[in-house]
Amino acid sequence: MVAIAAAAFAASPLLAGLLINMGGWRAIFAVNVPVAVAVAALLLWRVPETPRRIAHELDLGAQCFAMVALAALTFALIENRPLGLTSAAVLGSLALCAAAGAGFMIAERRSPAPMLPLGLFSARSFSWPVVASPGPINLMK
Repeated sequence: MVAIAAAAFAASPLLAGLLINMGGWRAIFAVNVPVAVAVAALLLWRVPETPRRIAHELDLGAQCFAMVALAALTFALIENRPLGLTSAAVLGSLALCAAAGAGFMIAERRSPAPMLPLGLFSARSFSWPVVASPGPINLMK
């Protein structure tokens, strides 16, 4: 499986360049249609239906905290370049993101049906990729 992923990773820039040269930049999006159809057919054919569970109430408190935290982080990342990292708007937005993130963790800990069970972070296969993700760090440069 790793070999297939490595081959796809190596071949994708070449195939993308070929598609762009042959059909323009819009050709990149045309590749998604047959792949989506094939995946949908495979899912319908091979994946059994999941048994229904008892419906839980929405975790509205945690959802609101997550929405505020993500919106504040998005604002800080977008406005970092024009305003600067030390501007009051960016620093305030980052502080709001941290406060809403803390509120999210508290709400999730108290919820009977959390939208993100905090027990997932005890599994190294889940927590290490989350911690090691360089996305937000690269955006701040």
